[in-house]
Amino acid sequence: MSRRRNGCTSIRRAISTQTIEAHAIHRELYEIPVATQQALFPPRTGRRVAVGTTTVRTVEDFLSAHDTPTAHAQVAEAGIFIYPPRTFRGVDALITNFHQPRSTLLCLVAAFLVPGSTDGIAWLKEIYAEAVAREYRFFSYGDAMLIL
Repeated sequence: MSRRRNGCTSIRRAISTQTIEAHAIHRELYEIPVATQQALFPPRTGRRVAVGTTTVRTVEDFLSAHDTPTAHAQVAEAGIFIYPPRTFRGVDALITNFHQPRSTLLCLVAAFLVPGSTDGIAWLKEIYAEAVAREYRFFSYGDAMLIL
């Protein structure tokens, strides 16, 4: 899948390497306004819910490079590849689609299910088995899940 945003093209390819670490992840252009940056750092109130995997990648990429908010909107490219046993600094819940097999986005979801562990992989397989059995719709405009 190729996506074009603000002159930046990202190409999402299925994982075809022997290990996920060897896969070249796509890059996505993002911009985080100052007010959003401030909400990512203490003191925080409430749960930080990401709507979509791009939001998770954006927040985690930004936080990997910054310990405090910047004085201006941050524009950058997220090239971060999130897979188990990843922990998360900036997101507490996730709304996301059901993704296709061998997708890097499945890796992100597995990591988010049980942060800091590889146990999310088995849980993800169970969730997807139920989704297939119940004939959930996959792809970008299919059914979705909320991970708390």
